[in-house]
Amino acid sequence: MDGSHADENPIPNRHIVELSWYHTEFTLLTSLGGRWDLELDLPFDVKVQDVRFETPDGAPFDNPAGLIHHRDETLQGIGDMKVLGNLRPTSVLAKGDLLTVGMGLSLPTGKIEENPYELGALGIRHRHIQFGTGTIDPVLRLGYLTPVGKWRLDASLDFQLSLYETRHGYRGPLNMTFNLGPNLNLGGLGVGLQYSGWYQGRAKWDGQTDPNSGYFVQGIRLSASIPMDPSWSVRFSATWLYDADTRPGADQFTLDWLFGISVAYSPKATDAGEMPGRLRPPWGK
Repeated sequence: MDGSHADENPIPNRHIVELSWYHTEFTLLTSLGGRWDLELDLPFDVKVQDVRFETPDGAPFDNPAGLIHHRDETLQGIGDMKVLGNLRPTSVLAKGDLLTVGMGLSLPTGKIEENPYELGALGIRHRHIQFGTGTIDPVLRLGYLTPVGKWRLDASLDFQLSLYETRHGYRGPLNMTFNLGPNLNLGGLGVGLQYSGWYQGRAKWDGQTDPNSGYFVQGIRLSASIPMDPSWSVRFSATWLYDADTRPGADQFTLDWLFGISVAYSPKATDAGEMPGRLRPPWGK
């Protein structure tokens, strides 16, 4: 990134931003009778940003003007809450198979920001990190589980699309997440190994494409679901991210590992930890 701030002789430099993202998602799942469940997802995030500046040859660079764009800071808050109705149709399935179709809305409970590119052009301090899309977005989730011997094969797809702009002119991207892999129950402990993928389309600010949006990330996830009692379960996951492709023109980024924890509660002892579609990533905005 050029160091072309308000300076008579700007010095080219790179903004190197490291982000540690601590995500916790609380999920409430309750039966509505028959084949329907009501699901409420509430995420809470802590985002720690560490920033340094370097010249093209890798030497440290003191760039006070660059601090209007990025700086060391810790941000925390809730993300966008999701409310879904989950249907489990059974008439078209083979014995032992389980299909889940979730339909609902993502609600704008996460903190949003003003247009960072407009503020940056004016030399005004700003943030590029948001905690939500700022809009009411439709959400679709599909999950399918089928037994394969002692194992069960789990496949899931999540889809979310922003249909309009926020009051600050932001329109979120299309987000898709998919997982595929086997699960095994070991004495009540659910263990899974999945191939996971995250696709993000292009976001827009005031109708202009956000140059730093759009990616396709792939990873391998190991997860463990631990039932605490008939109603409570806790899921831990670790994902090795082995590939991250960004759109042309976007700042490049690298990813190593993602670690996640989720807590599920069902008053009627629905086995939430084993339902297909539960293995969602701790990101996507």
